[in-house]
Amino acid sequence: MKERYYIGGYSKGNHFTLAYGEGNEIIEAYEIENASYLTLSPNKRNLYAVIETNDFTLNSGGVAAFEILENGKLKFLNQMPTRGAHPCHLSASEDGRFLYVANYSGGSTIYFTLDEQGVICGVQKCVHHDKYGQPTNSNPKRQEAPHAHYIQANKIDGQGVLWVCDLGLDKVIVLNRAGDVLGEATMPDGFGARHMAFHPEKPKAYVVGELGKGIISMDYKLETTGGISLSVSAPLLIATEDVSCAAVRLSTDGKFLLASNRGGGADSISVVRLDDKGNFDGLVSVFSLAYKCPRDFDFTPDGKFVWVCFQDSDCVQVFAWDNGRLLETDRRLLVDRPTCILFY
Repeated sequence: MKERYYIGGYSKGNHFTLAYGEGNEIIEAYEIENASYLTLSPNKRNLYAVIETNDFTLNSGGVAAFEILENGKLKFLNQMPTRGAHPCHLSASEDGRFLYVANYSGGSTIYFTLDEQGVICGVQKCVHHDKYGQPTNSNPKRQEAPHAHYIQANKIDGQGVLWVCDLGLDKVIVLNRAGDVLGEATMPDGFGARHMAFHPEKPKAYVVGELGKGIISMDYKLETTGGISLSVSAPLLIATEDVSCAAVRLSTDGKFLLASNRGGGADSISVVRLDDKGNFDGLVSVFSLAYKCPRDFDFTPDGKFVWVCFQDSDCVQVFAWDNGRLLETDRRLLVDRPTCILFY
């Protein structure tokens, strides 16, 4: 069966930045500016895309909602401003009632309500991250202010929570759905918390540092008080070159952790082995890549392939996954400035 997928990316001239495809073929493209990150509703009836700009309205980016038709194509529903510049990540609640968006330059997160058809209805809450602390300034160009880079809804022991990474504050914050802080973890200065991945079976999360070239393992636990306790490991260095880490993903069997590294002529994917408890068991390899700027990547649902978005080489390349090894294939999609791959 052919893979069904959606690819988001950055604008390049007047090209379309959101595409739907099957197998090796792009079926249809959609005119959404800087659709740099995508997410599905839990029932897979809707797709949402950030509009990563600062001029959707004054000093604000936007977010767009689509209905997914039976043939996989998208029907535009509506779009709204995010009340903060350059939204870069988003997630829908597990009940499909809310959409959460991280504004990078705006240093804020915003909660939208959704109706039964998945239309974005209005703003429930907008939270400015200066309430969570002060920027570290460890990297003066990147950590001079709060920079929300990731927001993900999931559950801990049945309780709905939101995980937030703030690159400027060097923090991971766990919130309840009302936006109250349940727990937080401070990363090493200059780490630049960017994205997270979650172990499929154990109470483990993994944080990749965009600036620190490492990954941190984090144990979490729901306390009887309702708070979340977080225990953070020392960073595992995954790249020695002058790179900027981007995406982090777990293999479908939970045995390996992968992270993409961009820039400095050393574009690569690092592969980390995990032990039976989900702890780091060593850096297996740093797989060098021929194309530039591996932004996002993901495993196919069957776990047999890894698709990598090369933002600066205008392509998506497919690798076979062989128990800790990436093997090149001849499958490649030509897509302008791809930044996100989302399998249906």
